[in-house]
Amino acid sequence: MAITLIKLRRPWSTVMLGMLISLIIVAGVVFLVDRVPARAQTMATMQGLKRRILRFAHANNRLPKTLGELPATKDSANNTRDAWGHPIIMSVAPDGTITLTSYGKDGVPGGMGENADAIGTFPSRTATGSWQDEQSQWIKPPEPKKESP
Repeated sequence: MAITLIKLRRPWSTVMLGMLISLIIVAGVVFLVDRVPARAQTMATMQGLKRRILRFAHANNRLPKTLGELPATKDSANNTRDAWGHPIIMSVAPDGTITLTSYGKDGVPGGMGENADAIGTFPSRTATGSWQDEQSQWIKPPEPKKESP
């Protein structure tokens, strides 16, 4: 009978060990899997904003005064903040060129690394004066601003 008990305990301990190993693997996958870096999330948000701004211009024959004026869309996250929760800033030049700015993780102008500003510029109108297509190219894609050494 003692031998039977030992045989019963072994499968139980093997199952427990297997469950523990599985839990460690799942935890590793959850915490170690590639996550989208905050900078890349911000770039994607800025790309989505560019599309939403140009859709707005086509629908209303004018640019939005603020990003908050943009209507929600089904195919977009509808976010107007960067990955760190800071508002993305939109400015419009007299020629209609739009600049979107994220001040990075620290939320203040300047900085390096995660604190670097990301600034993207795109035209709102074509050379003939019509509104740009939402797939139009950036004049300057939103990339972290380079600091001088």
